[in-house]
Amino acid sequence: GLLLVSKNSSTVKIFSSGSMVVNSECKEKAEQLFEDASRQLDRNHRCTECGICMNACPLGAIALDKGDGILVDEKCTGCGRCTDSCVVLKYSEKF
Repeated sequence: GLLLVSKNSSTVKIFSSGSMVVNSECKEKAEQLFEDASRQLDRNHRCTECGICMNACPLGAIALDKGDGILVDEKCTGCGRCTDSCVVLKYSEKF
């Protein structure tokens, strides 16, 4: 399987094998996009369904589906408030 995320001139392709390919207009933007996508994947993988990210989203773009974790709809602008508010990510580096 393949998950494709495209925004402006950048794309992130995530394969079921665990590989990720990022394309952008320059190396710096591609590296930032890779870092952002990696943090979002980590957040989703470690999700405890606490709802903090859902409450942090100013657009209400996040829902929690019990057992399936985080669901983000098309209202998402990529502001990053959900990731910044994630307690699991914030403290996972300390373990």
